[in-house]
Amino acid sequence: YEALDFIMDLFIKEVNGMVLKTKLGDCEYDSKFSLSLISDEDRKRNLDWIPWGTCSINIDVDLEKSVAHERSGKTDLDEISYDLCFQMTNRIYDYCIAFNIAYPGIFEFSDAEIKVNKQTMHLEDCISNVLLDAYLQSLEDKWPNIQALTISKVWEWINTKTNFLSGFSNCSIERALNAFTYLFNTNNYEDLLYCLMGIEAILNSGDYSITKQIKEKCELLFGKNFKTKSIGNMYDIRSRFIHGQLDFPSKFTIYDLNLGYTKFLVDKYDVCRTTAVSILLSLIQHFIKNDSNKLVTKTEISFE
Repeated sequence: YEALDFIMDLFIKEVNGMVLKTKLGDCEYDSKFSLSLISDEDRKRNLDWIPWGTCSINIDVDLEKSVAHERSGKTDLDEISYDLCFQMTNRIYDYCIAFNIAYPGIFEFSDAEIKVNKQTMHLEDCISNVLLDAYLQSLEDKWPNIQALTISKVWEWINTKTNFLSGFSNCSIERALNAFTYLFNTNNYEDLLYCLMGIEAILNSGDYSITKQIKEKCELLFGKNFKTKSIGNMYDIRSRFIHGQLDFPSKFTIYDLNLGYTKFLVDKYDVCRTTAVSILLSLIQHFIKNDSNKLVTKTEISFE
């Protein structure tokens, strides 16, 4: 809980009063953030840590000069407002991704809505059950190196080094970022599969065994640790799972009442998923810390 308190305090200090440059269509606006928090005593009593506050975002938009109006020829402000609601919906989810790269597992939302002029749009919940566990486990294992970054740095990197905000990937790091989005509102074990997609998008050069590549490159990036042995187990579980060799529950199983499901989740799935999430998150953070959008590995041979 000390680590959790520390990262939450950093998050609160940065977000409350934060301003991020945000593009809607062809126009750039200032997104102004503010927090309304529950008391520290209530927060410490709430073991689930949810909910602990409300985040508000305000953007001053001139509807008459909006790009939606200029491009479409629309004159009805309600229609323009509706278009802007759709655009802002995408940005809210993008904020959530950036926040969780910077402060893993600290920010999620439910009951969110966007209001533009007279238009109101309700958003689907954006919740991750794996990021915080992966972050705390990495602190305990001291592998891989996951840190608290600043949201402003993450947001600047996303905007200047990637085309992530376009919604469709064009390179390996963007494929990894898109894979990261599948760690939210997960269903039917897609989180592990997408995690490994994201890891392989960055580390798999196709030269030799994928498992060996991932293990060797993780050791080069993060250092050797007993956790690197989990990489082989991670791929073994994935392979057995997708090839139908691992028992798993039906879609409609009442999980809490089924001991078989508990054994599957705790003994098999959870361990390799946590490893995969922590590796993917740390890889993305390394790109940001190095202000880069490409990872290159080289083999050199020299006679001296």
